[in-house]
Amino acid sequence: MSLIAGMDNVVEYIKKLEEKNKALERQLGEKTDEYNIIAFYNIEHKKQVIKLQEENKKMKDMLLKFKRECDEVKDEIKQLDEKTNIEKTSKQDTDEEELNYWVEDDDWKECYGGSANSGIKNGRYELVMAGGGSHWWNYVITKEGVFIEDTHGIKKIDKMLVSSPDGNYLIEKDLDYELKDEETNMYECIMECYEDEMNIIVYTDDDEYD
Repeated sequence: MSLIAGMDNVVEYIKKLEEKNKALERQLGEKTDEYNIIAFYNIEHKKQVIKLQEENKKMKDMLLKFKRECDEVKDEIKQLDEKTNIEKTSKQDTDEEELNYWVEDDDWKECYGGSANSGIKNGRYELVMAGGGSHWWNYVITKEGVFIEDTHGIKKIDKMLVSSPDGNYLIEKDLDYELKDEETNMYECIMECYEDEMNIIVYTDDDEYD
């Protein structure tokens, strides 16, 4: 083999080595890019995980805060309910006391019946306040006004005769007295309800006694 031919073989061999080296460099570059991509996605994934963990912590903190606020509202509602129940009970007790004020007050006198049951006679509407024996006495309402009648006779009173809300008790008040809820001015009520029957004058000032 000549020297030139030997040199050609060496050159060819070197070319082949260079080509193999370039191929290896290309493969290494591709692998490096792949590794870089994987590393990039791993980093991004870690960032997303950290972000989600932070958001999750914020959500937990918000839920805990919301729960505390709900508990505070529940306590306020409970306290308000207790206060309302106390006020309601107190109001009911007060209402019951006010509702029965005429029963507790000795100035109110119980009425035991009268012309509403027996009928109006001669323009007289009678209200029985006490019956039997010498202690009987009635209120008598006529067109002329309100009278008290007993064993001594009959006398006109310069008062307003007021009926309790339940209609079972009567009391004498000044003529300018302002009626409470559901109280009734008996003279006005009788004259309005029994206008025809009451349109008879029975008693005059001469009928009064001292």
